[in-house]
Amino acid sequence: MSMYCSGTANAGRVRWEIVALGSTGPYKLTMQSAQGAVVEYFRSPADAITRQVELEEILAAFGRGWASGMTIGNC
Repeated sequence: MSMYCSGTANAGRVRWEIVALGSTGPYKLTMQSAQGAVVEYFRSPADAITRQVELEEILAAFGRGWASGMTIGNC
């Protein structure tokens, strides 16, 4: 299973992908923007999608700061 979406948040274009690493998981979520990437692993695709939504909300909340070089790690 592989899912892909490309959308926009205040920070600009964000690409995300969920890939099954085996027939029953685990599942890898990758979110990529011009400023960097977040990679996390989950037991189910539903858990990965829930986290993807959380990360999109974080990026939107920090929109301008992210675009100017702020990373989640130094917020």
